[in-house]
Amino acid sequence: GGAAIHTHILQRIRRVLDENTEYSYLQPRAIERLHLARQLARTSHITDQSILALGGSQFMLLPWQGTKVIHTMSLLLEWSGIRVRGVGQPYYLEVEVSNLLVLREHIANLVNNPPPVELVVEHIPLRELQLNKYDRFLPENLLRSAYAIDRLDIINAIASLKGLIQ
Repeated sequence: GGAAIHTHILQRIRRVLDENTEYSYLQPRAIERLHLARQLARTSHITDQSILALGGSQFMLLPWQGTKVIHTMSLLLEWSGIRVRGVGQPYYLEVEVSNLLVLREHIANLVNNPPPVELVVEHIPLRELQLNKYDRFLPENLLRSAYAIDRLDIINAIASLKGLIQ
């Protein structure tokens, strides 16, 4: 659902939240909202920390990546055994794992031993693979292959996961 957002857009949003630039073309209420957003970003550390503890066994991952990379990261994390509770695509991933150390270990294992894309897509339900009008007539293996090529970005997802634990 919805349009894909490119990684460059998310990285620019992060920079806007980090900087103190005043944009003269903004309306007064927009300037006020930008100040509030920057204040919230600084107090919650969303621009300077990649993993935030939400309490208990819940963590928020903030990779600042686009829709395709976030979706791929979600599938990789689920494949590795981490429960992905929510995907605020493309802004964050909410995961459930016993503690931060276990989360970091799972991510390190993914980074050091990325699974073949065929294994990542093998558990996606068939109805999620049928994205286009005539896809219902195509063989499942072709749909899985097309999904992996069109919808996933394993290389950048692994790089982004690596960035979360560095």
